[in-house]
Amino acid sequence: MLKKLIKLCILNIFAIYIVSYFIPALSFSNNPKILLMAGGILALSNFFIKPIIKIIMLPLNLVTFGLFSWVSGVFTLYLTSYLISEFNIFAFDFPGISFQGFIVPAYSFGIISSVVLISLLLNLLVFVLSWVFDV
Repeated sequence: MLKKLIKLCILNIFAIYIVSYFIPALSFSNNPKILLMAGGILALSNFFIKPIIKIIMLPLNLVTFGLFSWVSGVFTLYLTSYLISEFNIFAFDFPGISFQGFIVPAYSFGIISSVVLISLLLNLLVFVLSWVFDV
């Protein structure tokens, strides 16, 4: 159990660093200590608090066929940003992308939509990394 928690902490630290590199809304003040604390708290909250939230949200998840499962990840990320004052999530403007006829229009993310986007990216990245490294 402790071994898995340490691996999850390392994966969360790496995922936070990668997402903060690509999404300007996530900031840890370029301080490695804050990055380590944020990864540790996020891993602990994902390991202990997220299952409790999933049990509480079970009726809503059953009604929506699992579409509300993202709320637990958003809550744990918000809890992490609340507990660490230098780990911040901001609103940001996405300039849009045009690539070979595929157009993604510009969008202005508010704070809530930034937390949702960053939470989804972090959970996806941790899932892929844990699959690749067989954690």
